[in-house]
Amino acid sequence: EGGPATARSFLSEGLVDRAILVRAPVKFIEPVPSFMSEDTLQQAGLSKLGMVDSVFDGDNIDYWTRPGMSWPTEKLEDWP
Repeated sequence: EGGPATARSFLSEGLVDRAILVRAPVKFIEPVPSFMSEDTLQQAGLSKLGMVDSVFDGDNIDYWTRPGMSWPTEKLEDWP
């Protein structure tokens, strides 16, 4: 599994139109940095539409899209 390295490759090639980033409140003993930040997504040409805090598990969910593209649903959290 490529994980964040694969995601960064697709982003750097301009192949991503929408992204959903989920940050969970989990601490790892030996964390592996993703090197994925808001800057990474902005440099890929994406704009942040909004953020939702999950009421069930404390996750923070960010929604990103390429400018000019509409989101597939009225409410961000309804897709996918």
